[in-house]
Amino acid sequence: MAFMCFVCAFFTRFTEGFVLIIILGYLIMNRDKFIKICTKVKLRNFIVFVCIIGSVICAVYLIKQGTIPFISQFLEVSKSSQVSSVNIGYELNPYYYLENIPQLLTTLNSSLTYDITLTSVFNKPTILSYIILALSGIGIVLMFYPLCKNVSKYSKSDKIVLLICMILFVLLIITYTHITYLVSELIFLVAVLLLYEKLPYKFKQLDILMLLWMGVFILMHSYHPVKVDRYIVATFIPIIYFMIKTITKIPHKNIKTPTIILLILLIILLPINASYMASLTHPNEHTTDEKNTANWLKEYDPNYMNENLASDRGVAFSWYLKKYTYTSIPRVLEANNQTIDEALESINSTYYIDSTSNLTDIKGYHIIYNSNNTQQEIKIYQKN
Repeated sequence: MAFMCFVCAFFTRFTEGFVLIIILGYLIMNRDKFIKICTKVKLRNFIVFVCIIGSVICAVYLIKQGTIPFISQFLEVSKSSQVSSVNIGYELNPYYYLENIPQLLTTLNSSLTYDITLTSVFNKPTILSYIILALSGIGIVLMFYPLCKNVSKYSKSDKIVLLICMILFVLLIITYTHITYLVSELIFLVAVLLLYEKLPYKFKQLDILMLLWMGVFILMHSYHPVKVDRYIVATFIPIIYFMIKTITKIPHKNIKTPTIILLILLIILLPINASYMASLTHPNEHTTDEKNTANWLKEYDPNYMNENLASDRGVAFSWYLKKYTYTSIPRVLEANNQTIDEALESINSTYYIDSTSNLTDIKGYHIIYNSNNTQQEIKIYQKN
């Protein structure tokens, strides 16, 4: 069942396959039970099954696409390369999710820039976000409190193990973003498993797994050069888990008190989500301008389907024009030491649609259309 969950996660979003690290941690913590039930025959059959399924999937991708996308995705992430720089979510700030997690948790309304940026980080978080994060943080502290409380009673060897764990965590912080994320993941995994395996205080397995879950995905997605809302959703599960852990630890006489508190939070959350969803369905002026721009180009050049097109919102205009449109974002190109005119020249683009970049000119191109919107002008450049 766990393996099937891994497969589903992997093909839903390749990087979500890192749940395999959590599964690996669970197997290590329960290795005695695993060894008992894992006979040579079962292990052999499992390996054969994985090899056959993996080979078939890879073969299909190679035949249909000429490449195996999840391998290139993995290499991209592990090197934190810039091969995804055409993505609107291109963002190299390693603290992006840590800085913006309140906005990603709850917000009443989507920002006016949402349709352009496709991110919630410009939204205003509600007080509930900070309550959830505070309770979750307390839950993590409560997890480690008994360990710290009894340090004086530990043997010398136990204190050495604890010191090694602390050194590993400090090393993780110091080397963060300075080494490949794979090494960071390994350091984190070893440190957490040492805490569980080698100290007299026994953590709850689920606590350790949730800590692994949170750390693994935050580390990996923070290194990833493309950061969009849906990637970090996986970390919300352990955040909510530690929040619930805190609530259940609140002193109470009535056993139903934690349930009542959680119910109140849920009731507060429902109208917040309803408000946010409603805000997403409102017509967006910029989206209307983009559609009008696309329609203008269709009328201006009936043969546009035979031309190469580019835009800083390539995906959007691919949809509007029903024609593949290259994504070329000036700010991202500059980060890669490339100019917009060089990028357009490389793809021999006849038209460039500037939807959000507010360019004043492009070498070798001239403006043929301007939406004249004072808030966000959309321009079409044509090759000279």
